[in-house]
Amino acid sequence: MNMRQVINILTCLLLSAAVGSTALADWDEGVAAFEAKNYQEAANQFQAFLQNAADLGGADKPEYAQVYFMLGRSMYYQKKYKEAIDPLKTALKLKPDVSTQLVLGQAYYRAGDHKNAIDVLSKINAGSLPQGHQTSISNMLTHCYKETGDSGLLLTNLENAAKLNPNDATAQFNYGKQALAANYTEDAITALRKASSLDANDPAKHRVYARALVQKGREERDRAAKLTIYSEAAAAAHKLTSLEGKYDNFLLQGEAELGAKQYDQAAKSFDQAASKDSSAWLPLFYLGQAHAANEKYAHAVDPLKSALGKPKVDEKKVWAQLGFVYEKQKNLPEAKAAYIKAGDSAGANRIQENIDILDENKGIEAQNALIKELEEEKKLLEAEMKALPGAGAP
Repeated sequence: MNMRQVINILTCLLLSAAVGSTALADWDEGVAAFEAKNYQEAANQFQAFLQNAADLGGADKPEYAQVYFMLGRSMYYQKKYKEAIDPLKTALKLKPDVSTQLVLGQAYYRAGDHKNAIDVLSKINAGSLPQGHQTSISNMLTHCYKETGDSGLLLTNLENAAKLNPNDATAQFNYGKQALAANYTEDAITALRKASSLDANDPAKHRVYARALVQKGREERDRAAKLTIYSEAAAAAHKLTSLEGKYDNFLLQGEAELGAKQYDQAAKSFDQAASKDSSAWLPLFYLGQAHAANEKYAHAVDPLKSALGKPKVDEKKVWAQLGFVYEKQKNLPEAKAAYIKAGDSAGANRIQENIDILDENKGIEAQNALIKELEEEKKLLEAEMKALPGAGAP
């Protein structure tokens, strides 16, 4: 005899004492119909039973909780979620029970009543339930918190799910994504690192993990720590591109490598990104940055110029980078023109000052050269005069 049979016998005994054997037939027929998945007939029998109980003086005793519960389930399985709520609420009121609580929460959830679903489901001690139920409750609460816009409780729910399921890649990933969105970068990285380790062949997990590391790299102020973080991001992004060689993934890999000062590798990644989308300007801009950071200024010019011809390009950003490259090449007229096009008046003024200084220095040098030339001519003239007849002492 299984547990369901035991519960059914006990329920029958209690109900028999309450309503007698005649009404008990409705219960038996209802259970039989439910087990045969004839849920409408089951609902009819349970409603008949409760009507009989009401006629006998009321159906508000704890022993009727199971009947209300079964009526609610019969409605639920017919996808009559709103109709299922009242009998389930009554069952829970007559006899608090985690099974009733779970089905009631599911009914609210399926009916689109997210606030009441949260109120019921969040009070369940999920840790006491089997893994499948824990996951179901967590998923429903996650959806409800999103729908109600409660990001704080959403994060708490996902964190609890991650703690309850330390070896579940999905639980770790969901928490990591939400923590990253909430700017809890360190917590996000820990969860995402575990998720990508548990599910090493899922590109999505490596992508979000690499992005979290890049975000952490931007936030970090210590140079040594920043380099370490970006190096980890580059490794995660390399795993990502090995699984899924898409434009966005190569762009992410290049960004991580740029932060890790792996300039040659970054240049290759940006080249690959550019090859995946010939209309994109960003990989060409980053390629110019990589070459400039590697002090290969001559190599930086062409990709930056090419970026200017692409759709939706941020021209000021590209011209600013070109200004920097030209300035490093000491091509001051081009640098000034680039800074002007970038809207960087301070940069243009700085270059003009350098041009003025150079012009002034050139003028001084020219003047010094002229003075030197005149002095040489003077010496030569004096020597010639001394050589003339009668030029000696009288």
